Amino acid sequence: MPLRRLILGLALIVAPSLAGAQSVVLDGAIRLGGSSRADDLAVGHLDATLGLPLLRGLRLSAELGVYMFYRDGKNPHETYAALVWDDRLRLGAVRPAYDAVLPSTFLRAAPTIAQDRMEYTLSHATTEAARKTAVPWGLSYQDASGDLFWAISAHRAEKGDFTAASLALSRQSGPFQMAAGIEPVWDNSGSYLGTNAKLGGRWTSGPVDLGLAWLHPDANNRPDALALDAAVALADRITALAFAELTEAGQDDAYGLALQLDVTHSTALFLAGTGGAGDEALHLTVEHRF
Repeated sequence: MPLRRLILGLALIVAPSLAGAQSVVLDGAIRLGGSSRADDLAVGHLDATLGLPLLRGLRLSAELGVYMFYRDGKNPHETYAALVWDDRLRLGAVRPAYDAVLPSTFLRAAPTIAQDRMEYTLSHATTEAARKTAVPWGLSYQDASGDLFWAISAHRAEKGDFTAASLALSRQSGPFQMAAGIEPVWDNSGSYLGTNAKLGGRWTSGPVDLGLAWLHPDANNRPDALALDAAVALADRITALAFAELTEAGQDDAYGLALQLDVTHSTALFLAGTGGAGDEALHLTVEHRF
């Protein structure tokens, strides 16, 4: 596969410099656990990016990444491999800007539900790669200034026959955070397929954290939904969570409750119960962020 060859090529390029590298960066999270659903006794989720310096004088680096679920031998995933300039401009198999904001409210406590519902919050570029191995190529640019973050990207996949562009914005203002993403999609002959969009906000004050988002996964062929989540700190390391995606006319609702135990500053344990359009289930998940 072309992507595997590119990853191998990048690895061969950077290998000689790794011994002296001072700025190799690993960022992301891994989640392991299971649920009471018969097909999900073992569940995993990996969202990670490895940054490798190439030419520091030119601010050039390489980036390898993966967004992957594991469920009973299945592993829908998207892989990333890009050349990066100044940590802003990326060229290759790049992460869509759309995915940089408003992730699934189920992801941390019940990743198996997040995988079922990828189309609600993830870009068409990501879901097509994960569901149909239609890996897109493209470029992206991102920047942050003060409390404002923005990113833009463009993608094209021959196997999936689609071209997508995406834009994401987020801004923090005191206890409030606003975020938005938009992703129009066409087939490679130029016919319009639809637009994914999401708009949301968060309010955090003391032990309370509340989130609300409107999801419009039109290009992913899913109904509109409202995503809601709330977190209340009950004790020093214990947090109660509630989360839901309520769809138009109740076509595909999902919701859940969870307890989060912070084991360390980077490791947490979640015990969750979920219900809705799918089966009711219990979930146990260990998350480690790096």
